[in-house]
Amino acid sequence: MASKIVNIARLLVPKVPLLVSTTVVHYAYGPAKPSWSFRFSVTMALMRAFVAHLNEVPVSQSQIMSKMTDEKTPVNEGAIATEAVVSKHYRQKAAEIMERLLSLQGIDTAKLGWDWKNDPAAAEPLLGEWTEAKVKGDNYNEGRTVLYLHGGGYFLASIRTHRWATWHMARSAGAKVF
Repeated sequence: MASKIVNIARLLVPKVPLLVSTTVVHYAYGPAKPSWSFRFSVTMALMRAFVAHLNEVPVSQSQIMSKMTDEKTPVNEGAIATEAVVSKHYRQKAAEIMERLLSLQGIDTAKLGWDWKNDPAAAEPLLGEWTEAKVKGDNYNEGRTVLYLHGGGYFLASIRTHRWATWHMARSAGAKVF
């Protein structure tokens, strides 16, 4: 427990000037946008500082920092989250479609910067997660699906860290979200 407190202190103490300046600016001059609450202003300041920090560290370290909270991310009590694996068959089919679409645009796939069709990472299972609301609203449609790609350059955050977003999408869209 003591080591956990020390780790949290190491993370937060350097951010004290940022938190103080954000608080002063928010209350003295108003939020950056009229709709921003104090909590959102602090969140944005911390996110900007974190992103700026990413430029100073190797990608592998960023991934480690991003995954620190990954395992403990809960599923919202109003949601159902089910792990899924995209089969190699569908991945190969998607690669064929992408190659055809790129070819139609006159893009030489050999010049993309990496051999995307033979990428060793493609041998790894492609994990995903279905998210849906436990209680289906009037707008729910059994066949409706949202494909959500959260961004992060595939090195920052994960399926679990974005559960809050996928659950809200599922509920709002009356759909399942993958």
